[in-house]
Formats: sequence, structure tokens, C-alpha cells
Amino acid sequence: MNDVRIELIKNKFAVETPPHMAGLCRAIPNRRWNGKTRVWMAANIRGNRQYLMDTFDRENFTNEA
Repeated sequence: MNDVRIELIKNKFAVETPPHMAGLCRAIPNRRWNGKTRVWMAANIRGNRQYLMDTFDRENFTNEA
């Protein structure tokens, strides 16, 4: 999953994935699609953190996330 990038921006996770992996992002409990930046945005809450950690490899997270 090296084509995934997860970073923390203004206390929200920005999840960037290729189109074929959009289903994984749609399953994030609290998320929105940002069409302007083409990333999924998710609040930094426990449910979202747990889902992201369980679903994506640690190498996909930036140091801030």
C-alpha cells in the first residue's frame, strides 16, 4: 500500500489513495471527500484513528499523523 498517504492537517486526517482504494476510505466512520484537493478528510477522533491504524500500513502515515 505504498500509494497511500495519511497526514494530519489542522487536527484532521487527510487520506490520499488511488481511485481503486476509495472503498476503504468510504468506510472511515467520520469522513468527507474534498474534491478540490482530492483527499478524504476525517476528524482526529478515536474511531477514525483506530480504523486508519487497523486498515492501513504504518508506513503510509506521515510523522505528524
